[in-house]
Amino acid sequence: VCARTSDGGDGGQENLPDAPRTLASNASSAGPSVRGKGERPAARLRLQYEKRHPASYLSHLETLTLFHRALRRSKLPIYYTGGEHPHPKMAFSPALPVGVESLSEYLDLWFSRTPEAGEVEKGLNAVLPEGIFVQDARPVPLNASSLEQSIAWMEYVISFPEATPQTPSQDDLKRAMEAFYDDNPSSGAAAAKEEKNRGNLRRAVKLEGKQDGHGLVCRIHRLSGSTASAMRVLKVLFPTSNRNGLRPRIIKTDAALLPPSPPAVASKRKLRNDK
Repeated sequence: VCARTSDGGDGGQENLPDAPRTLASNASSAGPSVRGKGERPAARLRLQYEKRHPASYLSHLETLTLFHRALRRSKLPIYYTGGEHPHPKMAFSPALPVGVESLSEYLDLWFSRTPEAGEVEKGLNAVLPEGIFVQDARPVPLNASSLEQSIAWMEYVISFPEATPQTPSQDDLKRAMEAFYDDNPSSGAAAAKEEKNRGNLRRAVKLEGKQDGHGLVCRIHRLSGSTASAMRVLKVLFPTSNRNGLRPRIIKTDAALLPPSPPAVASKRKLRNDK
C-alpha cells in the first residue's frame, strides 16, 4: 500500500485508496453515441451566425474545431458520421479570410432527431465564445443542394481609415472603380493575363461608394460554380495596397441564398433512369 505524509514528518500518514475510483452510474461520456448500421439523419438545419471581433481572427480550420467542441458541450442531438473516427456532419459557407468580420455566415448541421424550436440557437449560444452568435436555425431538405452551391451573392463593406497618408480619397475610389470596369484591352502578356482576371471579376462584382465617402460596398455574385473573395477584389482595385500599408476594415454584411432544391447531379441521375 502506498502512503504519503500530510505534514512532511514521520507521523500522520494518509493511506491512498487501494482500488481506483469508478464513475457514477449516471455519468455520461463526452463522445458521440454509437449509431446503428444504416441509420440516417433525421433533420438538417441551416444556421445563420455572426463572426465578430475577436473571433474574426480565427482561421477557417480553427472555426471548424471550435464548432466541433461547442457541439459536444451543447448536448444537441447531432448526427455523427460513421467509421472509426466519427465526427459531427456539418458544412460551412465559403471560408472567411482571417480578420474579416461577418454578420451573415452560414452552417449546415445534420441531426439524429428533429430539434425543437429554438433548441439549437439556445444550446450553441450558451457555449460559443465571444464574437460568435447564432442568429437563426431553419430546416432544409436532407437532399438539398450543398450550402456553397446555394449562395447567390455576398455583400461586403470595405471601410478605409480616415486621415492617414495611405487612405484613398473619394477621387481615388472613383478612379479605381472606373479602371475596374474599363473594357479597353492592354498590350503585353502580363497585362493580358491581368485583364482576363479582371474580366472574370467584372462580371461577378458590383461596386458602389459608401455614403460617407470613405469606402466601398462590394457585392460579389456566384458565377461558374465559385465565388470570388473581397480580398481579391481589393487587390485588383489597389494593387499596391499591401506595400503602402493600407489596412481597410472589411465586414461581410449580407448574403443571399437560393431556395433549397435537390442537387443537379441527383436530377440528372433521375432523368437517365426515366429514359
